[in-house]
Amino acid sequence: MRQALFTELAKTYPIYNIGSAKVTTMKPYRVLRFDEPVETEVFGRHTTFTVICYANQGDAMELDTVCEDTLKINKKRLQRISDGTWFIPKFIGSGRDFPDDTLKALTKEMRFEVPAFGDEFM
Repeated sequence: MRQALFTELAKTYPIYNIGSAKVTTMKPYRVLRFDEPVETEVFGRHTTFTVICYANQGDAMELDTVCEDTLKINKKRLQRISDGTWFIPKFIGSGRDFPDDTLKALTKEMRFEVPAFGDEFM
């Protein structure tokens, strides 16, 4: 799943693993973070992930553009590169605009979930 998301998201903006972007990394870009799996009695198991959008510090319009582009993966059928199976991310919400003074950026988290079937991990 990670490879498929990287491939899809990299079509428009650079994408990095969590912790690998530096203050010198050219903006805009995105960071992919996998979160805790969620399990409920009614809806079953879900893999959750967050795409953190980064724009130049103070450029809210640029951040909006990166976030809007990120939403294109919502309900899009993506193919796992490892085994050819398919998954469909569902957008479940976003955080607030957040200034990251360390990376000199304006950021926003976009959260997604993917239903997990059987022993599927990612």
